[in-house]
Amino acid sequence: MDLRITFGVHRDEQTSGIANHAAVEGLRPEDLAGLDDVLAATGLVGSLRVEDGEVGKGASGPGIELVVSLVERGLTDTASMLGVGTALWALIAKVQSRRKRRVEVQQPEVIGALAVAAAISPAGGLTGSWIGQSVCLTGGGPGSGTDSRDVWATPVSLSSGDVRVACTTPGAGQPLGAVMIGKVDVARGASDQLGVQLQEVPPVIDCANDLPCQVGAAEDCSETDFTRGQRHAAHVRIDRVDGATITYSVVVGTAPLPPPAD
Repeated sequence: MDLRITFGVHRDEQTSGIANHAAVEGLRPEDLAGLDDVLAATGLVGSLRVEDGEVGKGASGPGIELVVSLVERGLTDTASMLGVGTALWALIAKVQSRRKRRVEVQQPEVIGALAVAAAISPAGGLTGSWIGQSVCLTGGGPGSGTDSRDVWATPVSLSSGDVRVACTTPGAGQPLGAVMIGKVDVARGASDQLGVQLQEVPPVIDCANDLPCQVGAAEDCSETDFTRGQRHAAHVRIDRVDGATITYSVVVGTAPLPPPAD
Protein backbone atom coordinates (compact mmCIF):
# COMPACT_ATOMS: atom_id res chain seq x y z
CA MET A 1 0.00 0.00 0.00
CA ASP A 2 1.50 3.32 -1.12
CA LEU A 3 0.62 6.48 0.81
CA ARG A 4 1.79 9.82 -0.56
CA ILE A 5 2.59 13.09 1.19
CA THR A 6 3.07 15.96 -1.25
CA PHE A 7 5.44 18.78 -0.31
CA GLY A 8 5.99 22.07 -2.12
CA VAL A 9 9.47 23.01 -3.31
CA HIS A 10 11.16 26.40 -3.09
CA ARG A 11 12.48 28.17 -6.18
CA ASP A 12 16.08 27.42 -5.27
CA GLU A 13 15.18 23.70 -5.20
CA GLN A 14 13.86 23.64 -8.78
CA THR A 15 15.51 23.09 -12.15
CA SER A 16 13.46 24.20 -15.15
CA GLY A 17 10.29 24.17 -13.06
CA ILE A 18 10.84 20.63 -11.75
CA ALA A 19 11.96 19.62 -8.27
CA ASN A 20 15.68 18.91 -8.04
CA HIS A 21 15.61 15.96 -5.64
CA ALA A 22 19.21 16.50 -4.60
CA ALA A 23 18.39 20.04 -3.43
CA VAL A 24 15.14 19.52 -1.48
CA GLU A 25 16.22 19.70 2.15
CA GLY A 26 14.68 16.99 4.30
CA LEU A 27 13.92 14.79 1.27
CA ARG A 28 17.35 14.44 -0.34
CA PRO A 29 18.68 10.90 -0.87
CA GLU A 30 20.92 11.28 2.16
CA ASP A 31 17.92 12.37 4.29
CA LEU A 32 15.91 9.18 3.70
CA ALA A 33 17.86 7.16 6.28
CA GLY A 34 16.69 9.54 9.01
CA LEU A 35 13.12 9.27 7.76
CA ASP A 36 13.40 5.47 7.75
CA ASP A 37 14.35 5.68 11.44
CA VAL A 38 11.27 7.81 12.15
CA LEU A 39 9.01 5.29 10.42
CA ALA A 40 10.60 2.37 12.26
CA ALA A 41 10.18 4.14 15.61
CA THR A 42 6.39 4.24 15.06
CA GLY A 43 6.27 0.46 14.73
CA LEU A 44 5.16 0.40 11.09
CA VAL A 45 6.95 -1.83 8.59
CA GLY A 46 7.61 -0.31 5.19
CA SER A 47 9.95 1.64 2.95
CA LEU A 48 10.27 5.20 1.71
CA ARG A 49 11.04 6.74 -1.66
CA VAL A 50 10.76 10.17 -3.28
CA GLU A 51 8.99 10.99 -6.56
CA ASP A 52 8.01 14.08 -8.51
CA GLY A 53 4.62 15.54 -7.60
CA GLU A 54 2.36 18.56 -7.89
CA VAL A 55 0.72 20.81 -5.32
CA GLY A 56 -2.65 22.50 -5.76
CA LYS A 57 -5.22 21.98 -8.50
CA GLY A 58 -5.80 23.55 -11.85
CA ALA A 59 -2.62 25.54 -12.49
CA SER A 60 -0.70 23.37 -10.07
CA GLY A 61 2.86 23.99 -9.01
CA PRO A 62 5.88 21.70 -8.79
CA GLY A 63 6.08 19.45 -5.77
CA ILE A 64 7.81 16.39 -4.47
CA GLU A 65 6.16 13.31 -2.98
CA LEU A 66 7.32 11.23 -0.06
CA VAL A 67 5.91 7.78 -0.86
CA VAL A 68 5.38 5.51 2.15
CA SER A 69 5.09 1.88 1.04
CA LEU A 70 3.62 -0.14 3.89
CA VAL A 71 3.59 -3.92 4.20
CA GLU A 72 0.07 -3.56 5.61
CA ARG A 73 -2.42 -4.04 2.77
CA GLY A 74 -5.02 -1.50 3.81
CA LEU A 75 -6.40 0.81 6.45
CA THR A 76 -8.98 -1.63 7.71
CA ASP A 77 -9.88 -0.29 11.15
CA THR A 78 -9.57 2.67 13.46
CA ALA A 79 -6.42 1.38 15.14
CA SER A 80 -4.57 1.05 11.83
CA MET A 81 -5.78 4.49 10.68
CA LEU A 82 -4.64 6.02 13.95
CA GLY A 83 -1.25 4.30 13.79
CA VAL A 84 -0.64 5.29 10.19
CA GLY A 85 -1.79 8.86 10.78
CA THR A 86 0.54 9.19 13.76
CA ALA A 87 3.45 7.89 11.67
CA LEU A 88 2.68 10.27 8.79
CA TRP A 89 2.58 13.23 11.20
CA ALA A 90 6.00 12.19 12.52
CA LEU A 91 7.42 12.06 8.99
CA ILE A 92 5.96 15.48 8.15
CA ALA A 93 7.47 16.95 11.32
CA LYS A 94 10.89 15.48 10.46
CA VAL A 95 10.83 16.95 6.94
CA GLN A 96 9.58 20.32 8.22
CA SER A 97 12.35 20.42 10.83
CA ARG A 98 14.88 20.72 8.02
CA ARG A 99 13.06 23.47 6.10
CA LYS A 100 9.50 24.75 6.29
CA ARG A 101 7.55 23.97 3.16
CA ARG A 102 4.00 23.74 1.85
CA VAL A 103 2.25 20.43 2.49
CA GLU A 104 -0.81 19.41 0.47
CA VAL A 105 -2.06 15.85 0.63
CA GLN A 106 -3.93 14.52 -2.40
CA GLN A 107 -4.97 11.00 -1.34
CA PRO A 108 -8.28 10.69 0.56
CA GLU A 109 -6.82 7.79 2.56
CA VAL A 110 -3.92 9.94 3.77
CA ILE A 111 -6.18 12.92 4.52
CA GLY A 112 -8.38 10.60 6.59
CA ALA A 113 -5.49 9.03 8.51
CA LEU A 114 -4.00 12.43 9.33
CA ALA A 115 -7.41 13.77 10.35
CA VAL A 116 -8.08 10.86 12.70
CA ALA A 117 -4.65 11.15 14.33
CA ALA A 118 -4.98 14.92 14.77
CA ALA A 119 -8.62 15.36 15.67
CA ILE A 120 -9.89 12.17 17.32
CA SER A 121 -8.64 11.38 20.81
CA PRO A 122 -7.89 7.68 21.54
CA ALA A 123 -9.14 8.39 25.08
CA GLY A 124 -12.60 8.84 23.57
CA GLY A 125 -12.94 5.06 23.25
CA LEU A 126 -12.08 3.96 19.70
CA THR A 127 -12.44 0.20 20.31
CA GLY A 128 -15.03 -1.15 17.91
CA SER A 129 -15.35 2.12 16.00
CA TRP A 130 -15.43 2.49 12.22
CA ILE A 131 -13.99 5.17 9.96
CA GLY A 132 -15.72 6.08 6.72
CA GLN A 133 -14.26 7.38 3.46
CA SER A 134 -12.98 10.95 3.57
CA VAL A 135 -15.06 13.15 1.26
CA CYS A 136 -14.26 16.59 -0.14
CA LEU A 137 -17.12 18.99 0.58
CA THR A 138 -15.91 21.75 -1.74
CA GLY A 139 -15.41 20.13 -5.13
CA GLY A 140 -11.83 18.88 -4.98
CA GLY A 141 -10.68 15.30 -4.95
CA PRO A 142 -9.12 12.52 -6.99
CA GLY A 143 -8.85 13.44 -10.65
CA SER A 144 -9.34 17.16 -10.11
CA GLY A 145 -6.76 17.77 -7.37
CA THR A 146 -7.23 19.50 -4.06
CA ASP A 147 -5.59 22.33 -2.15
CA SER A 148 -5.75 24.24 1.14
CA ARG A 149 -8.99 25.99 0.12
CA ASP A 150 -10.88 22.70 0.19
CA VAL A 151 -12.61 21.16 3.20
CA TRP A 152 -12.65 17.40 3.75
CA ALA A 153 -14.87 15.45 6.13
CA THR A 154 -13.87 12.13 7.71
CA PRO A 155 -16.69 10.38 9.63
CA VAL A 156 -15.88 8.25 12.67
CA SER A 157 -18.69 6.03 13.99
CA LEU A 158 -18.02 5.11 17.62
CA SER A 159 -19.14 1.88 19.27
CA SER A 160 -21.40 4.00 21.52
CA GLY A 161 -23.43 4.99 18.48
CA ASP A 162 -22.07 8.54 18.43
CA VAL A 163 -20.60 9.85 15.20
CA ARG A 164 -17.67 12.27 15.08
CA VAL A 165 -16.78 14.13 11.89
CA ALA A 166 -13.23 15.46 11.56
CA CYS A 167 -13.25 18.45 9.21
CA THR A 168 -9.81 19.15 7.79
CA THR A 169 -7.90 20.76 4.94
CA PRO A 170 -5.49 18.91 2.63
CA GLY A 171 -2.72 21.05 4.15
CA ALA A 172 -1.50 17.96 6.02
CA GLY A 173 -4.96 17.21 7.37
CA GLN A 174 -5.01 20.08 9.82
CA PRO A 175 -8.21 20.14 11.91
CA LEU A 176 -10.42 23.13 11.18
CA GLY A 177 -11.92 23.15 14.64
CA ALA A 178 -14.32 21.43 16.99
CA VAL A 179 -18.06 21.65 17.48
CA MET A 180 -18.55 24.32 20.15
CA ILE A 181 -21.16 24.70 22.89
CA GLY A 182 -22.15 28.33 23.42
CA LYS A 183 -21.29 29.83 26.80
CA VAL A 184 -24.98 30.44 27.60
CA ASP A 185 -25.77 26.76 27.01
CA VAL A 186 -22.71 25.71 29.04
CA ALA A 187 -23.88 27.86 31.95
CA ARG A 188 -27.47 26.62 31.72
CA GLY A 189 -26.44 22.97 31.57
CA ALA A 190 -23.98 23.35 34.44
CA SER A 191 -26.59 25.16 36.53
CA ASP A 192 -29.13 22.38 35.98
CA GLN A 193 -26.50 19.77 36.84
CA LEU A 194 -25.50 21.58 40.02
CA GLY A 195 -29.16 21.85 41.06
CA VAL A 196 -29.44 18.06 40.75
CA GLN A 197 -26.22 17.58 42.72
CA LEU A 198 -27.38 19.89 45.54
CA GLN A 199 -31.03 18.81 45.31
CA GLU A 200 -32.19 22.41 45.41
CA VAL A 201 -33.17 25.24 43.07
CA PRO A 202 -30.37 25.57 40.50
CA PRO A 203 -28.07 28.53 41.22
CA VAL A 204 -27.12 31.02 38.52
CA ILE A 205 -23.89 30.20 36.71
CA ASP A 206 -22.08 32.59 34.36
CA CYS A 207 -19.42 31.40 31.92
CA ALA A 208 -17.20 33.66 29.83
CA ASN A 209 -16.27 31.24 27.06
CA ASP A 210 -17.71 28.62 24.73
CA LEU A 211 -16.53 25.03 25.22
CA PRO A 212 -15.57 22.43 22.60
CA CYS A 213 -18.10 19.59 22.62
CA GLN A 214 -15.79 16.89 23.90
CA VAL A 215 -15.23 14.96 27.11
CA GLY A 216 -12.71 16.67 29.38
CA ALA A 217 -13.29 20.21 28.09
CA ALA A 218 -13.50 22.56 31.08
CA GLU A 219 -13.49 26.18 32.15
CA ASP A 220 -13.76 28.29 35.29
CA CYS A 221 -17.12 30.02 35.64
CA SER A 222 -18.88 31.75 38.54
CA GLU A 223 -21.84 30.62 40.65
CA THR A 224 -24.23 33.04 42.34
CA ASP A 225 -26.32 31.93 45.30
CA PHE A 226 -28.91 34.69 45.71
CA THR A 227 -30.29 33.17 48.93
CA ARG A 228 -26.91 33.80 50.58
CA GLY A 229 -25.93 36.78 48.48
CA GLN A 230 -22.55 35.32 47.52
CA ARG A 231 -20.60 34.43 44.37
CA HIS A 232 -18.15 31.56 44.17
CA ALA A 233 -15.83 30.14 41.55
CA ALA A 234 -17.32 27.14 39.74
CA HIS A 235 -15.16 24.75 37.73
CA VAL A 236 -17.31 23.28 34.95
CA ARG A 237 -16.24 20.13 33.10
CA ILE A 238 -17.88 18.02 30.39
CA ASP A 239 -18.04 14.42 31.63
CA ARG A 240 -20.10 12.79 28.90
CA VAL A 241 -21.37 13.52 25.39
CA ASP A 242 -24.27 11.35 24.27
CA GLY A 243 -25.66 12.78 21.06
CA ALA A 244 -27.27 16.09 22.00
CA THR A 245 -27.15 15.29 25.74
CA ILE A 246 -24.19 16.82 27.57
CA THR A 247 -23.40 15.80 31.15
CA TYR A 248 -21.42 18.26 33.25
CA SER A 249 -19.72 18.13 36.61
CA VAL A 250 -19.42 21.30 38.68
CA VAL A 251 -17.05 21.95 41.57
CA VAL A 252 -17.84 25.10 43.55
CA GLY A 253 -15.13 26.91 45.50
CA THR A 254 -15.50 27.78 49.16
CA ALA A 255 -14.11 31.33 49.21
CA PRO A 256 -16.55 34.07 48.12
CA LEU A 257 -15.65 36.02 44.98
CA PRO A 258 -15.65 39.83 44.94
CA PRO A 259 -18.68 41.49 43.31
CA PRO A 260 -18.45 41.70 39.51
CA ALA A 261 -17.11 44.94 38.08
CA ASP A 262 -19.74 47.28 36.67
